[in-house]
Amino acid sequence: MLVAMLTAGGGLAEVSEHCQRVVPDVDAVGLTVAIEPTAEARLTVSTHGWLAEPGEALQFTLGEGPCIETHMERRAVLAEDLGASGPAQRWPVFAGQAWEAGIRAVFTFPVLLHEQVVAVLSLYRAAPGALSATGERMAAAYAVAAAVLLLHDAHTLFASGRDQDEVAALIPPSLAVISQAIGFLVSRLGLDENQALARLRAHAFVAQRPLAEVAEDLLQRRLPVEHLP
Repeated sequence: MLVAMLTAGGGLAEVSEHCQRVVPDVDAVGLTVAIEPTAEARLTVSTHGWLAEPGEALQFTLGEGPCIETHMERRAVLAEDLGASGPAQRWPVFAGQAWEAGIRAVFTFPVLLHEQVVAVLSLYRAAPGALSATGERMAAAYAVAAAVLLLHDAHTLFASGRDQDEVAALIPPSLAVISQAIGFLVSRLGLDENQALARLRAHAFVAQRPLAEVAEDLLQRRLPVEHLP
């Protein structure tokens, strides 16, 4: 239901605004795609709230912060007070600069595809304080939804106006080939994206093969379109 609502509202671009409105006591949200936690290979695809853009930029530029830790350790990181001794010791530069930018708390959640972190969803607060248990569950749900939307909408990243090779470096090969196969089916059969993905998944399930392998076979013409369910 969450994916359907986000898709109807604009897909990946809707994630941050929707999450900020729904999760209690959050002032800003950012979603950044990055295969490696470096400033050279990232694309912020969604932000909402005045703290989001500086928060996203600071972490990836400095190479430290809860977002980077989430990316490296594949787990949520909850920093409820950047002025406390713990965050100041873990991320000394980020904690200080984020505080100056008005950020008092950050909560980051991994966006996982095939057990690989492909993006991070970051929630920001202008006052110290923890996320409620409900807030954590809701934020984690948005991270899962973002993974599904990224799978659906990867091809839209190539239309973002950035260099094609630069954008391609942000997308795992498995995700890229699935996205290309979806686009092929949309063009060839006149399906919408959800229908195309459903047919790929159905064939992968019946054949007991990874989805990316089925997509690659389709693109290389080893799998005729007529053989899809």
